[in-house]
Amino acid sequence: MQEKLFSIWQQDCAPYITDDAHIMQAWTMLKQAYENPKRHYHNFEHIEAMRRSAEEFADYIEDTFVVHMAIWFHDIVYTPPRKDNERKSANIAYQWLQEAGVKENIAKEVQTFILATQNHSMKKYQADLAFFLDFDLKILAAPPTEYLAYTEKIRKEYQKVPTILYKKGRKKALLHFTERTNIYHSAPFIKTMETQAQANLQSEIASL
Repeated sequence: MQEKLFSIWQQDCAPYITDDAHIMQAWTMLKQAYENPKRHYHNFEHIEAMRRSAEEFADYIEDTFVVHMAIWFHDIVYTPPRKDNERKSANIAYQWLQEAGVKENIAKEVQTFILATQNHSMKKYQADLAFFLDFDLKILAAPPTEYLAYTEKIRKEYQKVPTILYKKGRKKALLHFTERTNIYHSAPFIKTMETQAQANLQSEIASL
């Protein structure tokens, strides 16, 4: 997987970043983060799944560079149960892109996309951001057995949190999604995945 992902990483950098040393510097950071054995879900498998989704829905995406960079960096910092993971991840992405010579407005947009994963919502609809957020939450619409495996991985990542507190926090997070009009933002996801995602979340809520 790692060799394949590195090749994809190089391709994703290519539109704006050509400094091999800088590309390798980030790859080292990405590996250190996503290969952490404490990450049972938020690891390279999650990144690869999101990149597959980006390929699947490529025709809907206007700025692939921004979406791809947001995918790679959005969970580079992940320390449950801290509340500043998204902000730290966004800042790392912004700083690295600036150092790589990427234009300010592009680096800022990547930063904005990552910050949006804090609550997976948008103040104003933007197609690229909508799909990026939906890629991140695609697992919510998985078949029940796969969804159950996902929830078990998340619990392992929060293993230091007492069960009673974990259930309370998890339920609050799930209700955040089920109480809004739709879990997903983009039309294709709403059409094909919303129903299953709602069913999965309602089932988990009932079990907490």
